[in-house]
Parts: sequence; structure tokens; C-alpha cells
Amino acid sequence: MLLLDAASTQFSGREMTEQRFRGSLKRRIGVAVGLLVVGIALVVVAYKRQMGWGPDGFAHGYYWGLAWGITGGAVGTLIRNIVLLVNAQAFRAQFVRETDERNRMIAARAWQMAAMLTILGIIVATFFLSAALIVPLLYVIAAQCALFALVYLVLQRLG
Repeated sequence: MLLLDAASTQFSGREMTEQRFRGSLKRRIGVAVGLLVVGIALVVVAYKRQMGWGPDGFAHGYYWGLAWGITGGAVGTLIRNIVLLVNAQAFRAQFVRETDERNRMIAARAWQMAAMLTILGIIVATFFLSAALIVPLLYVIAAQCALFALVYLVLQRLG
């Protein structure tokens, strides 16, 4: 959400004001509430699976981990953004942290490096995998490149 808000202001030419940042925090709270609902639903599904509904095996741990991971992440995000809305000093510090051009450049560079390292890792991994696994990994690389091109064109239009 941070990068979406930063990118939309960076390429739209509009300056991020404290009022717009406050609205951004409220949107983040809305997304966190939605994820909390999804997490709670997954906890219920995981509990039903443990009680004999569905297949057994490693899936129990997978569902419990997924459910509690999403729920915990949503609760953490919810608490953090509510604190930012209530505490003026924390709000101002976060506002400066997210709107500072240097920090935005560092975040953009970090995403760029992470994408390049992911693609490089997939390419290196293909040398050690069977032929059946190489094709899906190449599809992942192609999808990531296509997504990059699409986002680049959209952001270029906004600028």
C-alpha cells in the first residue's frame, strides 16, 4: 500500500499532503479489516479441516500457518495504522518517512533490485532442476517481465 500511494503521488504530479496521507492511512485500515475477515475465515476453515473435514497430511499445518499469518499481519497493520492516526508525533514521523524523496527513491531501487535478484535466482535454479520444472519458472519470469512493462506504461501515462 505504501508503494502504491507513493507511486500515485510521484507520477500524478500531486504533492502528498497530510490530509491525503491521513486518507491513505484510512484506506490501509480498510484493507487490513478486509484481510482480518479473510484471516478469521481461514482460521475457521483450518479448524474444520482439523476436525476431519477434507484430506489429511501436511495441509493442516499449511492452513493453520496461512490463517494465522494473514490474521496476525492484518492485526499488526491495523494496530500500526490506528496508532499513526491517533498519535500526532508518530503520524508526522511516518509522513516524513513516506514522502521524503530520498526514501521513495531507496524504496523504488529496493523493489528493482529484488525483482532482478528474483529473476536471476530463477534462472540459476533452472540449471539444477528437471526439464519439467524449468518451463513453469520461465513462465514466471515472462509474467514478471510483462507485469513490469504494464506497470511502467501505466505509470508513464500518469506522469
